[in-house]
Amino acid sequence: MKLRMLSLLLVCLLLSGCGLYNRDYASAVPFTGAGSGERGEDGRDILNDTMLRGAVLDLISAHVEQASFRFTNYSGSPEADLDRVCQEILSSHPLGAWALASIDWTFSHVVSYDVADLHLSFLKNPDEIASVVFLSTEDELRDALRDRLEGYAAGAALRIADPSVDETQIQLLVKDLYYADPVGIAAEPVCAVRGYPAEGTDRIYELSIDYGDSLTNLRQRTSVLRRQVLQVCEKLDAEAPAGLALAAAQTVSMTMKSEGDSLASTAYGSLVESKANDKGAALAYMALCAALEIPCRVVEGQYNGTQLRAHWWNLVCLEEQWYHVDVSRLESEPRQAFLATDAMLRGRFFWDTGRYPACAGGLRYADAAALAGGGALKGAVSILELPVPGAAAPPSDGEESAPAVRVGWPVAVSGSDLAG
Repeated sequence: MKLRMLSLLLVCLLLSGCGLYNRDYASAVPFTGAGSGERGEDGRDILNDTMLRGAVLDLISAHVEQASFRFTNYSGSPEADLDRVCQEILSSHPLGAWALASIDWTFSHVVSYDVADLHLSFLKNPDEIASVVFLSTEDELRDALRDRLEGYAAGAALRIADPSVDETQIQLLVKDLYYADPVGIAAEPVCAVRGYPAEGTDRIYELSIDYGDSLTNLRQRTSVLRRQVLQVCEKLDAEAPAGLALAAAQTVSMTMKSEGDSLASTAYGSLVESKANDKGAALAYMALCAALEIPCRVVEGQYNGTQLRAHWWNLVCLEEQWYHVDVSRLESEPRQAFLATDAMLRGRFFWDTGRYPACAGGLRYADAAALAGGGALKGAVSILELPVPGAAAPPSDGEESAPAVRVGWPVAVSGSDLAG
């Protein structure tokens, strides 16, 4: 009887799956995310380190915090490879370096295969990860930045594999885009940029952008400024591009004031509130030239008056030749300030000649003055005499109707398009 009971107990133990040897057992829910490469027949196995790397990246892209991988017939050492792959992704891969704080895992052996249970700790939420924009060239980067700046976006995550791009280059592009379109981007964006990983040619750049005002106010400013620019351009009384360029410069020069708040450094301050410093005047002149379809650039350099200081002025292109225009000095020394060549400014003005086209054309202030109605300020428009468009909330898309004028909008010229 005892022997029969002992035999029955042994059979039950065998049928229940318990062996005669001590062995840990771990149950796992396998990760079966798409896009991580070819799997085994059951759709769950990781077969080599290439599939392993893809599977981990799939987890990050999908913002999966916990998952399990099964290793059957794995080529190599799965535990060693997992350690190496996770360290590489955390330190060197753009997505891992940017989105993850850590990856932890435990290994278990189950009969004929191994199981790795992974836990991922994220720095970014699913929406942030989904918002990453993949870019291939600097031109694509420029377009992506323009879209965000014109929409007054507070930030962006841009992934680009281009050795010519780094944090400094992105900040220069942001500044160039603002200078090229001071109406569509009515406040100067202050942009902080950080790249992930710290080095490499394939990186995610996280941008944090501050415009110094609320989104509602910024949109109102753009709407008011756009209408004001068109109204000014309609009233300019001059002939030919050179005459229009001078009349526009004279109009902006009448808004020059030494005092003023931060708006004095913007096109809005000049053209709407009639208060501008040299930076605001250069941006306002850029806005008018863009609407008049006169190629124009804003130059950021230095001027040696009583002492060397930061200074802003413009370049304009007339009859396929570039010239310097310094609206801030137009009233005091017009022949030196309007349609000047590089040679005329050299020694008092300093700028990065590699970033701007050479100026050596034959037109002069007197030529433009004759086309602007005999010189003086005959072709200019007093901003103070113009009614300022209402500052109510801007209309929704399709509601704003610009008057039928001979000007175009916008015609912004970027630095890379016209350099040299």
